Amino acid sequence: MILIKNVQIVDGSGQKPFRGDILIDKNKISAIRPVIDKKADEVFDGLGLTAVPGFIDVNTNSDHYLSLFTYPSQKDFLMQGVTTIVGGQCGASLAPLMYGSLVSIRKWAKSDLINVGWNKVSEFLDALRRIKIGINFATLVGHSTIRRDIVGEQIRDLTQSELDVFSKILEESFQEGAAGMSTGLAYIHSRSTPYSEIKTFVKLAAKHKF
Repeated sequence: MILIKNVQIVDGSGQKPFRGDILIDKNKISAIRPVIDKKADEVFDGLGLTAVPGFIDVNTNSDHYLSLFTYPSQKDFLMQGVTTIVGGQCGASLAPLMYGSLVSIRKWAKSDLINVGWNKVSEFLDALRRIKIGINFATLVGHSTIRRDIVGEQIRDLTQSELDVFSKILEESFQEGAAGMSTGLAYIHSRSTPYSEIKTFVKLAAKHKF
């Protein structure tokens, strides 16, 4: 057990910071109190410094640059107190992939840096669990990623059949753990996307509580 004494605690509940102690048992916080009088393997004096919950960075590119795989510890975030990051930004995500292609992220990284062994969002998240990344990770579903798998490099409206396929993939991705959907309407492959298409997918996303 580890006991950290005499720190200014911001516990994330919304209440004002307070001076207290933190007890860590088996890598989990087991107690937060004004005074903890318990024997521990290690005792640290917090010297009145501030202890806060991990920060969430909601706009990261660790997936786009494939550093989730090439630098799985993600220590640069942890050193800044960030414990959760959200990827799949700008309409491009690493899943779902209908054909295993990373074409939608090639503006950020060379797609041959890693071997893709997944198609679905659930399979992608399982792959991250296997390599044991050092940070919590959530992904959005990239609009352009799915769209380019359906129509390739063509810049045109989707047919009704294609909209149905897109909606089915999106629904499955949400059910498998995706945290939402992102668009990148400033990029060339999505710039001409009609409002009706975005509305269809936003209405689908709105049915889910992420």
